[in-house]
Amino acid sequence: MQAGFVAIAHYHSALCTDLGQTDPRLARVTARLAAQGVTWRSLTAAELATAATFELLLQALHPLIHTSFRRNFLFTPLSQHEFSRRYQPLRAYLRPELCWLATAAGQAVGFLLALPDYSQGERAGETLVVKTLAVRPGRTYAGLGALLLARSQQQAQQLGYRRAIHALMHTANPSRCLSDRYAEPWRRYVLLSRQLANATTGSLSLKIPLPILTGGLRER
Repeated sequence: MQAGFVAIAHYHSALCTDLGQTDPRLARVTARLAAQGVTWRSLTAAELATAATFELLLQALHPLIHTSFRRNFLFTPLSQHEFSRRYQPLRAYLRPELCWLATAAGQAVGFLLALPDYSQGERAGETLVVKTLAVRPGRTYAGLGALLLARSQQQAQQLGYRRAIHALMHTANPSRCLSDRYAEPWRRYVLLSRQLANATTGSLSLKIPLPILTGGLRER
């Protein structure tokens, strides 16, 4: 690659234009998870009402997010304080009906974070952006991610949304297999790295995400 850059990771976003579709296997998954004591629901307005109530939710989610993503490429652990600092600004942009939480024995075991696509301006209520999907690892919770995604997309359809973007998935991430059931690749990205000379350390790694656009959001 030119200028000494090499590709170290590939990502893509996918577009779902049928929010009402349901994987036929979800009926069995739903029954199995319910029998294991797993419950799921959308967030409540009260949980997003103030920074304090949202902080309680973030405290419950922090262990789940850390456990779910710790094996991801370039994962960096975040303290509870840093995690809250990064996610608190999202509170003003969330709709509780679109975000789903699963719990078992009083612990968060699954979470889906989605929000309207505000880049569309006045049409922000037409497109849902699925930003984060986390499920506690293990066979016990197999299928929970698919269940939360289906619930969020179906709820979005009832609210008048027409499509969903599954945002920035690593090509090796299990979420891609889940997304492929509902959506088609829309945009691709490559993460580039280049070693730079440094007088002190001898080298410095520079990483730049480069989008490779393969499509656009079109009216249907």
